[in-house]
Amino acid sequence: MIPIALVAVAWDWRNVDELNFWPVMSLAYNMLVTGIICYWAYFKVVQMLPVVASTVGTLMVPVIGVFSNELVFGVTPHLVDYTALVCVGAAVFLVVVRPRRG
Repeated sequence: MIPIALVAVAWDWRNVDELNFWPVMSLAYNMLVTGIICYWAYFKVVQMLPVVASTVGTLMVPVIGVFSNELVFGVTPHLVDYTALVCVGAAVFLVVVRPRRG
């Protein structure tokens, strides 16, 4: 958490007037929730599900993120975003239809 906080301040030092409660809490929340709890949940899912299911689930995260961003914030995806989604779809397709070893 400390290295990320240092990099955040060094990267955006012009916008840091004074450290008060809400910016510090938002930084701590993002680092703790995404850095610890989400990774823990990810590794639990990977342990519990077969490889194909966990891979498809992991690859679908950016797709959900792009469309959620559009619904929640009204940000329209651009050609590069749709190209990336096509690549993710191709990766999911390749995982699902891979030849079975016999």
